[in-house]
Amino acid sequence: MMLIQQLKLTDKLHPSEENKKKYPYNYAIEGLRGLAALWVGYAHVFNFENFLDPTYHPPKSYWTYLHASHGAVLIFFLLSGYVIGLTNTKPCSQSGIVKYLMRRGVRLFPIYAVAILFSVLVLPKDSLIKILGNLFFLQPFVVPVLSSNPILWTLNYEVIYYLAFLVIWYFQPRFIYLILGSLTVSILGWFIPSFPQFLSSYASGWIFWLIGLWLAWRVEPNLDRSPKFPLISYLLLLGATNHFATGKIVLNGLGFPNSAAGIVNLSDLFLLPICLMIMVVITNRQLPGKSQLNLLCFTLPILNILFLVTMGRLLENLRWGMAALYTIVALIIFGYKQKANILEKLTYIGSISYGFYVLHIPMMHLVKTDFPLQGSVSSFCLRLLTWFALTVGFSSLLELVMQPKIKIWFNSKFLNSKT
Repeated sequence: MMLIQQLKLTDKLHPSEENKKKYPYNYAIEGLRGLAALWVGYAHVFNFENFLDPTYHPPKSYWTYLHASHGAVLIFFLLSGYVIGLTNTKPCSQSGIVKYLMRRGVRLFPIYAVAILFSVLVLPKDSLIKILGNLFFLQPFVVPVLSSNPILWTLNYEVIYYLAFLVIWYFQPRFIYLILGSLTVSILGWFIPSFPQFLSSYASGWIFWLIGLWLAWRVEPNLDRSPKFPLISYLLLLGATNHFATGKIVLNGLGFPNSAAGIVNLSDLFLLPICLMIMVVITNRQLPGKSQLNLLCFTLPILNILFLVTMGRLLENLRWGMAALYTIVALIIFGYKQKANILEKLTYIGSISYGFYVLHIPMMHLVKTDFPLQGSVSSFCLRLLTWFALTVGFSSLLELVMQPKIKIWFNSKFLNSKT
């Protein structure tokens, strides 16, 4: 209980006075967003067979797993909650709610609508009901996700979390109640297969989103503006925990499998310690118990390795072998510390990451269908370069040209008149 109180988990979830201050733009956070987007794109290129070239796909090897794609989605949830916390520190009010909803809508919908249209054009096989359902964020539980853009399920989660934030903003509940309630629903979904799995899935992802909000509102920043920490080790540990699927191994090993679990589920909470550690060091927050959290981040993949070695199964799966390599390298280079600004090299990708995220799979379909060369290593490489250039170029056009103009027009027409 002392630890819980020290971590301010029993406080009402509203911004502390220190965290109401304006902070300079964090390029490292944008870089982390860019890295997460690249991980997701990399995973889909090399793990979705024949998505780029209809007659050739590189054989799977260890380099196939140079990503932490599912962990990247959870990082996106953390980042989303954190950014919402940073940008909404005033007391809840009717005008504040209106502005919040309008700003979220302007940020989310125009690029999303273009992505829906593009997805339908490159693979016109879905019904009108399915298209409209996806357009209004009803996937994947009311209508199936678009055939040409399965990654859009995450946008439904984001919209649900944006709306749920209004309840927190207005009522300011205690953080511990929110976490325990969400954890209970997540646990029920895993251990009772008849429980509505979509509720359990929302609750599991909501925990990550809440932690991001809590960091922004309740965990104060360090005074040291340029700390060093083993960031590369932490990113490697994220990859290790991601590929081990530690949560599923533990729960299955205990005799509690759940083949019906949602895309995000209880097993993903084993990724929470390393995701939180990465967020804490990049946002430079004073988290009590950081040394214990650091130990847990290493302990989980190490125990995973020991378990698989004991069972004689470590090398039977390429993913596990890569995860073990990530863990070993993370241990070896732990003493090598860096500043968060090493992520600033990915700031540009971070600035277009939303567009990249929602466009990269339909762009793969476009290249698969229309690129003239196929069937060889060289054709695959050319297709890969073409896909990346088109995705970055189109995303840049949407994020850096179209979106700012829409925002300026919308603010001048609606938001400024309401202030």
